[in-house]
Amino acid sequence: MLKKDLLFRATLVLAFFFVLFVCLARAQGFLKPVAFAAIFAMLLQPVCRWLEQRMSRTWASLLSVLLFVLVFGGLLALLSGQMADFAERLQQVGGQFTEMLDKYQKVVAEKFGISPEEQKKLLESGDSAMSGLKSMAQGFVMGLFGTMADLFLTLVYMFLFLMYRTKFRRFIQKLTPDDASDRTDKVITEGSKVAYQYLFGRLILIVILSVLYTVGLLVVGVQNAFFFALLAAVVSIIPYIGNIVGGGLPLATALISGDSGQAIGVIAVFTVAQMLENYVLEPLVVGKRVELNALFTIVIIVVGGSVWGVAGTILAIPYLAILKIIFDHVPPLHPYAYLIGDQSGGDSTDDAMQRVKDWFRKRFR
Repeated sequence: MLKKDLLFRATLVLAFFFVLFVCLARAQGFLKPVAFAAIFAMLLQPVCRWLEQRMSRTWASLLSVLLFVLVFGGLLALLSGQMADFAERLQQVGGQFTEMLDKYQKVVAEKFGISPEEQKKLLESGDSAMSGLKSMAQGFVMGLFGTMADLFLTLVYMFLFLMYRTKFRRFIQKLTPDDASDRTDKVITEGSKVAYQYLFGRLILIVILSVLYTVGLLVVGVQNAFFFALLAAVVSIIPYIGNIVGGGLPLATALISGDSGQAIGVIAVFTVAQMLENYVLEPLVVGKRVELNALFTIVIIVVGGSVWGVAGTILAIPYLAILKIIFDHVPPLHPYAYLIGDQSGGDSTDDAMQRVKDWFRKRFR
């Protein structure tokens, strides 16, 4: 009987996640702006509360959203300006890439007996790929307009979430039994706090990493060092994947330029910066509030990316952290909190295991 009960529960869990992922993928046009707005509204709550001491909630919510637009708009403007300088640099890199390609063509001709003319024919056979790139570019332009619409909706939702946050809080409390009101209030408070602490900590890390990368790349001698540094710091908000993308671009530029010493320097800069981020900066700045183990961090990033693309990889970590807090405060869900959690920053492993054993003992005795 016990095995059948466990099998039935496991089947229900799998069916729930399957339906959830299908719904998330189908409704992403609606859900992505809402999900971003909810997270950013949690980030702006302290600012909004401070402004509410001096003005009405409506004006405080509006000014908070405007402040958000100014900060992120300034960051995008700075990145766009640096990208224009980098575009000029690309022309020089393109010439160096052509020279390197000619050199490798000669090597291929000597080693494999494929003449440069035959190699050019092989490259020309990729016209279909070029047409694919053109259609991709057209899709990007259309997607850009869609992104602008999503951005406007996100700002509107942020304003409304800040305006009606008390109503949402009371609504959730009304859904729970009276004897669990204190626990519900604690879950809401801790969930908002972990999202705020994670996002605000990541913003501080972006600033610190921008400085570290800039100094390191300037010492190495990489041109457009500030652009590479700012881009690498911004994409670092996507754990693991962002670091690879951020470091890959300056490394590829150094390799195309033919400067092996500079390439080694780039690798050294990003390796040292990552060690500082993982073992010094992140524990100090972000803290141990996001207590997720590495396995489920990677899994949720991959799942988020497969469902919502880049947006999913960014949103996956804070929402999984909020989900873990819910699991921590609902006794039947304690085993799931233990499974996805990393007890190094909170309870000891033995305490967590004992909590899981107590739950199973009460449930199946």
